[in-house]
Amino acid sequence: MVTMKRFPDGFIDLAIVDPQTGQNEGKRHVGRVRQIKQRNGSFMTVANKHVVKDWDNEPPTQEYYDELFRISKHQIIMCEPRLHFTQKDSSAGRIVWNLLRKNDFSACQIMWTSLFNKVEYFEYMWNGMIQGVDINVRKGIGNKKLNEPRIHPSQKPCKVYRHLLTQYAKPGFKIYDSHSGSGNLRRVCFEMGFDFYGSEIDTDYHKQDEELFQLLTA
Repeated sequence: MVTMKRFPDGFIDLAIVDPQTGQNEGKRHVGRVRQIKQRNGSFMTVANKHVVKDWDNEPPTQEYYDELFRISKHQIIMCEPRLHFTQKDSSAGRIVWNLLRKNDFSACQIMWTSLFNKVEYFEYMWNGMIQGVDINVRKGIGNKKLNEPRIHPSQKPCKVYRHLLTQYAKPGFKIYDSHSGSGNLRRVCFEMGFDFYGSEIDTDYHKQDEELFQLLTA
Protein backbone atom coordinates (compact mmCIF):
# COMPACT_ATOMS: atom_id res chain seq x y z
CA MET A 1 0.00 0.00 0.00
CA VAL A 2 2.88 2.38 0.75
CA THR A 3 4.36 1.75 -2.70
CA MET A 4 1.11 2.17 -4.63
CA LYS A 5 0.29 5.46 -2.93
CA ARG A 6 3.46 6.91 -4.47
CA PHE A 7 2.19 6.40 -8.04
CA PRO A 8 0.01 8.92 -9.90
CA ASP A 9 -3.27 7.78 -11.46
CA GLY A 10 -2.80 5.44 -14.43
CA PHE A 11 0.99 5.37 -14.11
CA ILE A 12 1.23 1.59 -14.62
CA ASP A 13 0.24 0.12 -18.00
CA LEU A 14 -0.26 -3.46 -16.79
CA ALA A 15 -0.32 -4.80 -13.24
CA ILE A 16 0.32 -8.54 -12.99
CA VAL A 17 -0.31 -9.36 -9.35
CA ASP A 18 -0.66 -12.45 -7.18
CA PRO A 19 -1.98 -11.17 -3.85
CA GLN A 20 -2.65 -13.27 -0.78
CA THR A 21 -5.97 -15.12 -0.63
CA GLY A 22 -6.38 -15.59 3.13
CA GLN A 23 -5.93 -19.38 2.91
CA ASN A 24 -2.69 -19.54 4.96
CA GLU A 25 -0.57 -20.70 2.02
CA GLY A 26 2.50 -19.59 3.96
CA LYS A 27 1.80 -22.33 6.50
CA ARG A 28 -0.25 -25.05 4.80
CA HIS A 29 2.42 -27.12 3.07
CA VAL A 30 5.51 -26.20 5.07
CA GLY A 31 7.46 -29.32 6.02
CA ARG A 32 5.22 -31.56 3.94
CA VAL A 33 6.84 -34.77 2.62
CA ARG A 34 5.55 -36.20 -0.65
CA GLN A 35 6.24 -39.22 -2.85
CA ILE A 36 6.59 -38.28 -6.53
CA LYS A 37 6.37 -41.05 -9.10
CA GLN A 38 9.20 -41.11 -11.64
CA ARG A 39 9.04 -42.23 -15.27
CA ASN A 40 10.68 -45.57 -14.42
CA GLY A 41 7.93 -46.32 -11.91
CA SER A 42 9.97 -45.63 -8.80
CA PHE A 43 9.09 -42.95 -6.24
CA MET A 44 11.17 -39.97 -5.11
CA THR A 45 10.72 -38.56 -1.60
CA VAL A 46 10.48 -34.78 -1.67
CA ALA A 47 10.36 -32.58 1.43
CA ASN A 48 9.04 -29.02 1.35
CA LYS A 49 11.71 -26.80 2.91
CA HIS A 50 9.75 -23.53 2.99
CA VAL A 51 9.77 -21.61 6.27
CA VAL A 52 6.48 -20.91 8.07
CA LYS A 53 5.22 -17.43 7.17
CA ASP A 54 2.05 -15.48 8.04
CA TRP A 55 1.67 -13.39 4.88
CA ASP A 56 -1.53 -15.19 3.87
CA ASN A 57 -3.60 -14.76 7.02
CA GLU A 58 -6.28 -12.64 5.36
CA PRO A 59 -7.39 -11.60 1.85
CA PRO A 60 -6.66 -8.17 0.38
CA THR A 61 -8.79 -5.27 1.52
CA GLN A 62 -11.06 -3.09 -0.56
CA GLU A 63 -8.42 -0.37 -0.21
CA TYR A 64 -5.87 -2.60 -1.95
CA TYR A 65 -8.10 -3.08 -4.99
CA ASP A 66 -9.02 0.61 -5.07
CA GLU A 67 -5.35 1.59 -5.22
CA LEU A 68 -4.49 -1.12 -7.75
CA PHE A 69 -7.20 0.07 -10.14
CA ARG A 70 -6.27 3.70 -9.55
CA ILE A 71 -2.62 3.33 -10.52
CA SER A 72 -2.94 0.80 -13.38
CA LYS A 73 -4.65 0.93 -16.76
CA HIS A 74 -5.04 -2.85 -16.96
CA GLN A 75 -4.70 -5.75 -14.55
CA ILE A 76 -4.10 -9.49 -14.47
CA ILE A 77 -4.88 -10.85 -10.99
CA MET A 78 -3.34 -14.31 -10.90
CA CYS A 79 -5.43 -15.83 -8.12
CA GLU A 80 -9.03 -15.15 -9.05
CA PRO A 81 -9.95 -12.85 -6.17
CA ARG A 82 -13.00 -13.10 -4.02
CA LEU A 83 -14.12 -10.05 -5.83
CA HIS A 84 -14.55 -6.94 -3.73
CA PHE A 85 -14.96 -5.02 -6.96
CA THR A 86 -17.99 -6.81 -8.42
CA GLN A 87 -18.98 -3.69 -10.34
CA LYS A 88 -15.94 -4.27 -12.55
CA ASP A 89 -16.42 -8.04 -12.82
CA SER A 90 -19.23 -8.06 -15.38
CA SER A 91 -16.96 -6.77 -18.14
CA ALA A 92 -13.86 -8.77 -17.15
CA GLY A 93 -12.20 -11.75 -18.78
CA ARG A 94 -10.44 -14.82 -17.48
CA ILE A 95 -7.13 -16.46 -18.31
CA VAL A 96 -7.11 -20.16 -17.38
CA TRP A 97 -3.74 -21.79 -16.73
CA ASN A 98 -3.84 -25.60 -16.69
CA LEU A 99 -0.95 -26.76 -14.49
CA LEU A 100 -1.31 -30.37 -15.73
CA ARG A 101 -1.48 -31.72 -12.18
CA LYS A 102 -2.84 -35.08 -11.03
CA ASN A 103 -2.76 -34.70 -7.25
CA ASP A 104 -4.60 -32.95 -4.44
CA PHE A 105 -3.63 -29.44 -5.55
CA SER A 106 -5.79 -27.30 -7.84
CA ALA A 107 -5.62 -28.42 -11.47
CA CYS A 108 -5.98 -24.89 -12.87
CA GLN A 109 -5.25 -21.32 -11.93
CA ILE A 110 -7.95 -18.86 -12.95
CA MET A 111 -6.76 -15.30 -13.50
CA TRP A 112 -9.02 -12.25 -13.57
CA THR A 113 -8.19 -9.65 -16.22
CA SER A 114 -9.46 -6.29 -17.40
CA LEU A 115 -7.83 -6.76 -20.83
CA PHE A 116 -10.85 -8.44 -22.48
CA ASN A 117 -14.20 -10.04 -21.64
CA LYS A 118 -13.57 -13.54 -23.00
CA VAL A 119 -11.78 -16.62 -21.64
CA GLU A 120 -8.31 -17.57 -22.84
CA TYR A 121 -6.43 -20.78 -21.99
CA PHE A 122 -2.90 -22.12 -21.90
CA GLU A 123 -1.02 -25.07 -20.38
CA TYR A 124 2.23 -25.27 -18.48
CA MET A 125 3.27 -28.17 -16.26
CA TRP A 126 4.08 -26.94 -12.73
CA ASN A 127 3.99 -29.40 -9.87
CA GLY A 128 6.81 -29.06 -7.36
CA MET A 129 9.89 -30.69 -8.88
CA ILE A 130 7.98 -31.53 -12.05
CA GLN A 131 8.30 -28.53 -14.36
CA GLY A 132 7.32 -28.24 -18.00
CA VAL A 133 9.50 -27.83 -21.07
CA ASP A 134 7.48 -24.88 -22.38
CA ILE A 135 4.04 -23.33 -22.71
CA ASN A 136 1.49 -25.70 -24.27
CA VAL A 137 3.98 -28.59 -24.30
CA ARG A 138 2.75 -31.58 -22.27
CA LYS A 139 6.20 -32.76 -21.29
CA GLY A 140 8.34 -32.34 -18.19
CA ILE A 141 11.94 -31.14 -18.29
CA GLY A 142 13.09 -34.48 -16.93
CA ASN A 143 16.48 -33.38 -15.61
CA LYS A 144 15.62 -31.81 -12.25
CA LYS A 145 18.94 -29.92 -12.29
CA LEU A 146 17.50 -27.78 -15.08
CA ASN A 147 14.47 -26.79 -13.01
CA GLU A 148 13.80 -23.19 -12.10
CA PRO A 149 14.90 -22.52 -8.47
CA ARG A 150 11.92 -22.29 -6.10
CA ILE A 151 12.16 -19.95 -3.12
CA HIS A 152 8.46 -19.22 -2.45
CA PRO A 153 5.52 -21.61 -1.78
CA SER A 154 3.26 -19.64 -4.15
CA GLN A 155 5.94 -19.00 -6.78
CA LYS A 156 4.78 -18.59 -10.37
CA PRO A 157 7.21 -19.74 -13.09
CA CYS A 158 9.18 -17.44 -15.34
CA LYS A 159 7.78 -19.15 -18.44
CA VAL A 160 4.24 -18.26 -17.39
CA TYR A 161 5.18 -14.62 -16.83
CA ARG A 162 7.01 -14.60 -20.17
CA HIS A 163 3.88 -15.95 -21.85
CA LEU A 164 1.64 -13.32 -20.24
CA LEU A 165 3.95 -10.47 -21.24
CA THR A 166 4.34 -11.79 -24.78
CA GLN A 167 0.57 -12.12 -25.20
CA TYR A 168 -0.70 -9.06 -23.37
CA ALA A 169 2.00 -6.40 -22.94
CA LYS A 170 3.19 -3.96 -25.56
CA PRO A 171 6.71 -2.54 -25.96
CA GLY A 172 7.26 0.33 -23.53
CA PHE A 173 4.70 -0.87 -21.00
CA LYS A 174 5.35 -0.22 -17.32
CA ILE A 175 4.70 -3.45 -15.37
CA TYR A 176 3.81 -3.62 -11.67
CA ASP A 177 3.73 -6.47 -9.15
CA SER A 178 2.37 -5.61 -5.68
CA HIS A 179 3.48 -8.96 -4.17
CA SER A 180 6.82 -9.73 -5.84
CA GLY A 181 7.53 -12.88 -3.81
CA SER A 182 10.15 -14.90 -5.67
CA GLY A 183 10.91 -11.96 -8.01
CA ASN A 184 10.27 -13.96 -11.18
CA LEU A 185 8.22 -11.26 -12.88
CA ARG A 186 11.03 -8.80 -12.16
CA ARG A 187 13.58 -11.08 -13.84
CA VAL A 188 11.41 -11.68 -16.89
CA CYS A 189 10.77 -7.94 -17.30
CA PHE A 190 14.53 -7.38 -17.17
CA GLU A 191 15.08 -10.01 -19.87
CA MET A 192 12.32 -8.66 -22.12
CA GLY A 193 13.11 -4.97 -21.68
CA PHE A 194 10.05 -3.84 -19.70
CA ASP A 195 10.24 -1.24 -16.92
CA PHE A 196 9.32 -3.05 -13.71
CA TYR A 197 7.91 -1.64 -10.47
CA GLY A 198 7.23 -3.85 -7.50
CA SER A 199 7.12 -4.36 -3.77
CA GLU A 200 7.65 -7.24 -1.33
CA ILE A 201 6.99 -6.88 2.38
CA ASP A 202 8.96 -9.98 3.49
CA THR A 203 12.67 -9.22 3.78
CA ASP A 204 13.65 -12.91 3.57
CA TYR A 205 12.02 -13.36 0.17
CA HIS A 206 13.40 -10.03 -1.01
CA LYS A 207 16.94 -11.02 -0.01
CA GLN A 208 16.69 -14.38 -1.80
CA ASP A 209 15.18 -12.67 -4.84
CA GLU A 210 18.00 -10.12 -4.95
CA GLU A 211 20.70 -12.80 -4.63
CA LEU A 212 19.12 -14.86 -7.41
CA PHE A 213 18.59 -11.80 -9.61
CA GLN A 214 22.25 -10.81 -9.32
CA LEU A 215 23.32 -14.39 -10.11
CA LEU A 216 21.08 -14.82 -13.15
CA THR A 217 21.73 -11.36 -14.64
CA ALA A 218 25.51 -11.22 -14.04
